[in-house]
Amino acid sequence: MIIKSKLSIERELEVLLVAYDYCVLGLRGERLAQHRHISSATAARRIQQAKQAGYIREAVLNIPPDELQSLYPYLYRADLMETVHNYIGREHLRNLIVVPSVSLEDSNQHTLTNKERVGRAAAVRLLNLFDKNTSQAIGISAGRTLAAMVDEIQQNSETIGEFNSPPKCFPIFGDLLLTPLHHRLYPLAAKYASSTLAAELAIAIGGAVDFHLNLSIPAYIPQGFIADANGDEVNQKIQTARSFVEAIPAYRMIFGKSQPNHERETEALITQVDTIITGIGGLENGHIMGWLSMVKDPVSTPHVDPIYAGPIYTDEERSQLESEGVVGHLCGTFITADQVDRFPEDSLVKTVNQRVLGTRPSDLQRCATRTRGKSSGGVILVADGAGKARAVASAISNRCITELICDSELAEELAKVKGIR
Repeated sequence: MIIKSKLSIERELEVLLVAYDYCVLGLRGERLAQHRHISSATAARRIQQAKQAGYIREAVLNIPPDELQSLYPYLYRADLMETVHNYIGREHLRNLIVVPSVSLEDSNQHTLTNKERVGRAAAVRLLNLFDKNTSQAIGISAGRTLAAMVDEIQQNSETIGEFNSPPKCFPIFGDLLLTPLHHRLYPLAAKYASSTLAAELAIAIGGAVDFHLNLSIPAYIPQGFIADANGDEVNQKIQTARSFVEAIPAYRMIFGKSQPNHERETEALITQVDTIITGIGGLENGHIMGWLSMVKDPVSTPHVDPIYAGPIYTDEERSQLESEGVVGHLCGTFITADQVDRFPEDSLVKTVNQRVLGTRPSDLQRCATRTRGKSSGGVILVADGAGKARAVASAISNRCITELICDSELAEELAKVKGIR
C-alpha cells in the first residue's frame, strides 16, 4: 500500500485545479498563475503535468467525473452555492452551480467571458448527466451561453458513452426576425439558434441520427404584423398566423395543435421531454433586454430593410410592460416577479404573450414536476449577469426549473432579491 505525503496530495490537487482553470476558465500564463496564487514557473509545470496525466487534451478537460466532483469546493463559489441553496430549499431547486464571474479588469485580459464560463460549467454538468444514460428526449432553447455549452460538449464528445436508446434532441424556440444589418452586427446569430444547437448537440452526444427537426418558424408574431389592426381584427390576425405556424410539420410534432384551456396534445414532443436546457432574459438598468428587444434600426442608420416587421412589441408597449412589473422572459414569454402565466385579461403582459409561438412556462413546469425527486433530467437553467436575477427568482418560485447554473454576479443579486444576508 502506497501512502502519499501531504505534499504529494496537495500537488495532485493543484494539478487538477490548474487543468480546470486552463480548460474551463480559459486562463493562461501569468493570469492563471495569479488566479491560483502560484509562480508562473509552477503554473507551467502543473500544466505540463496535467497534460502528461491526460487531464488536458488539446485544451479539452478530461478529468474523470468522480475526481472532478471532488474539486467542486475549490472551483465554484461554494459559499454562495450553499447559502442560496439552503435558503431556497433543495425541494425547490435540485442543484445549484455558481462559477466565479470574471472581473472587469480581467475581462480585458483575453480570459473567457462570463457567458463562456457559465456555458462550460453547464457542459461539465450535462456530460455528467448524460453519462447516466437516462435522457430520452432533450429540448434546447437558444442563446450565446447555450452555444458555448454545446461547443464544450462537442469537444468532449468522445468521453460520452453510448446510450441504450439514443435520445431525441429538438429545438424549443423559433427564429428571431432579424434584418441583414442585424446579422452584420451579430454574425454568429444563426449559430445561437435553437435548431442549430439541437442538431449540434444530437451529433455530439450520439443522439438519434434518424431524428432531426428544424424549427423554421418565427419565435413570435411581430408587432408590425398587427400594427394597422384594431380590436377583434388583432385577435383574428394572431389566430391566422398561429394556425399557419401550427400547420408546419416540425412545429406540429414539437408543440402540437392549440387545444382548449392552453393544454397540449399528448403526442406533442414537448409533453414527453425529460430534459430541457434553457436560458432566460432579464433587465438592464430597469429595461427589458435580450434578443426579443431587437429594434428596427439597430445603429441609427436609414439603411434598414423596409419590410422588417420589428420586435415583439412597440416602444410604448415595452414601457408599459416594464410598468406592469415585467422582470424578463422565459423562452420568450414575459414574466413578472411573482407570475409566469395567468395574467389578468386587461394586462398588456397577457396581450403581448399571446404573440409568442412555441414553449410556454407550463411546459417547463410539467417537465420539472415529472423529474422532481430524480437525480437527472428536468429543466436546467443556464444564465449569467445580475440583471437576470429577478427573472430567475420568479422561475424558481413558480417551479419552472430544477437546476440553475450561473455566475457569481447573478447568484449574489439573487441572494439580495431573496433577502439572504
